Amino acid sequence: MYSPESGVTYHAWWTESGTSLGTYIAGRSCKTCPGTAFFGGNTRASYDKCLKPLLTAAMNGSYQEEDDEVIEQKTVLVDGKEYTCECIEKDGHNFVKMRSLSQAGYDVVFDAARQLPAMTAPQCRAFVPDGDEAVQDAIDTLHETCGLEEQTIKYLLRYQYGDDLVRKLAAAVK
Repeated sequence: MYSPESGVTYHAWWTESGTSLGTYIAGRSCKTCPGTAFFGGNTRASYDKCLKPLLTAAMNGSYQEEDDEVIEQKTVLVDGKEYTCECIEKDGHNFVKMRSLSQAGYDVVFDAARQLPAMTAPQCRAFVPDGDEAVQDAIDTLHETCGLEEQTIKYLLRYQYGDDLVRKLAAAVK
């Protein structure tokens, strides 16, 4: 019976005349096959690290292929409304793709200040850090008086001194 050590060799481990080198040696190997993109490269060390464990597992019956994500179109309820979204089902759980939420009207962004993905429901007001009531009043004033859109206010709030800026702008337009 073959083992990964006796049954598998790369072309790159041999000279043009058929002498085994045991690994890829630039200038002496007959080929670079399988190349650098195949299981980490064409050296013995790459083989031992990347391909050999897979072969050993396959030969002893313990190899398990990773489950591919199943992407399906599903109808989901989001804030009481039905949306058809791309869902990923994994381990019995459904995950709605953020792109689908964006298509449903949610604002899906990366919050640079908190270093996290963020989403806001379409009917929500702009996020107010620490629930500051004065800032929320200023946001309401800018919405009503100036007609600034949520995206603009969110941009202002992300500024290092955004809450102060929003309060000063609101005071100026009153």
